[in-house]
Amino acid sequence: MSVVGVSGAFATPAWAFTGIKCSTLTGNIASTVTLSGCTGNTGGASTPLLATSLASGGTITWTNSQTTTVTLSVSSPAGGTCPPKTTLEQAKGTTTADTTGSAPVGGKVKVLVCLTKTGGLSLEPGHVAKIG
Repeated sequence: MSVVGVSGAFATPAWAFTGIKCSTLTGNIASTVTLSGCTGNTGGASTPLLATSLASGGTITWTNSQTTTVTLSVSSPAGGTCPPKTTLEQAKGTTTADTTGSAPVGGKVKVLVCLTKTGGLSLEPGHVAKIG
């Protein structure tokens, strides 16, 4: 019995990707940030990356040496749950390349961070960084 229209090579279906979610972001806007508590084939965390990568995008190298590349743009939405005397910043974009097998190319990226007056960065309370 044969199946018509089925070939031996298959692309990975979109539903097979789990995406990457990170529960913690630490760092400073003037230097580096690190993502940790991450799911997927990441080794659990990123290596430190330049904070400017949150503004425009770039390549995230994970502790298991896999990489995910994203493009991002930043806005300052109203509201949010950031502590007093901090500013909510939102980085949104897409995944453009991934070697983890966890984040589909073209997948959505969304990171909500609280920025202190001294440049400290952390995830908005109750949110995770979503990649792919």
